[in-house]
Amino acid sequence: MTIVALILAILDEQDTSHHSMSEIIGENNDLITTHTFRGALNTLINSRIDLVICDIGLFENQSTFTCGFDFLSFVKHDAELSHIPFVCFTVKRMINESFVNGVRTAAKALGAEACIAMEQFDNTALETEVKRLLRRSDSASFLDFAS
Repeated sequence: MTIVALILAILDEQDTSHHSMSEIIGENNDLITTHTFRGALNTLINSRIDLVICDIGLFENQSTFTCGFDFLSFVKHDAELSHIPFVCFTVKRMINESFVNGVRTAAKALGAEACIAMEQFDNTALETEVKRLLRRSDSASFLDFAS
């Protein structure tokens, strides 16, 4: 099996979707998972990452970056990292249209290439969006998915 991409996932430690994400993305790709922005930054600096998936609901009080949007902004404003496609990801029960629209608007404004917001983890939706992003690495259009 050939590895297609090296993907960095930044997820909350309490996130139960990590195992599913590993199975889906790790099937044809190599997945590195971290639970802190500091760990994510170290990985970005020391590895050739092809795609970042970041849980926008992750918050840290002890970090330079307090939330996923802070981290996205940093990555997209860093000359060495800005080329890496960035996916904002969230699974939130009782999601509503206003929340999705806000996340979508913020993600796009900060430079994310995709936004995936869903009420419950959907293996197929995540796999489809990741494959699409990896195939269109030269395109700059914003992808949006909400379920």
